[in-house]
Amino acid sequence: MSNPKTIKIKSTHPESQGDFVEINETDFDPAVHEKFDASGGPVDIPEGWADLHWKTRVGIARKIVGGDEEITSDKATEIIAAEVERRAAEKPQV
Repeated sequence: MSNPKTIKIKSTHPESQGDFVEINETDFDPAVHEKFDASGGPVDIPEGWADLHWKTRVGIARKIVGGDEEITSDKATEIIAAEVERRAAEKPQV
């Protein structure tokens, strides 16, 4: 039996968990998790991302989910939209 592939996601409590935690790749949910970017920041999602070429959207989606899996244009749009929504929900209400 082989070990499942894992990915690093941004921790929800850096004070106790550090900058990232590792989870099974199959447990990753872009609506809940944010892929940990070792460069120190979240994956860049430009304004107007929905109008970008489909290959560019797929590249962004792959960075969000942190894998090389096959992602269709529709799936990429779904992943990016979920990430944008998740980030908007995290912003403090003013």
